[in-house]
Amino acid sequence: MGAGAGRVYAQAFGNVLKRRRARLGLSQEGLAEAADCHRTHVGFLERAEKVATLAVARRIAIALGITLPRLVTEVEREFARLGGDGGSARK
Repeated sequence: MGAGAGRVYAQAFGNVLKRRRARLGLSQEGLAEAADCHRTHVGFLERAEKVATLAVARRIAIALGITLPRLVTEVEREFARLGGDGGSARK
């Protein structure tokens, strides 16, 4: 995945995170507390200014009431919707 695709993937993650959080009626602070991370970190992730580690993504998934694989599947769909490479860089 090139640098441009990485940026699109971060945006896809942020879009899914924000959509899921809003659907649950959670504030960024509420999600951050449930996921044991700082509120500003959730904002950075939603704006694609930071990329979540696997550990943080797992805690966020749990806080959203879904599994990490489910979160990744939704992010992959959003990535494709945004015009990402859909994983074509995989060998």
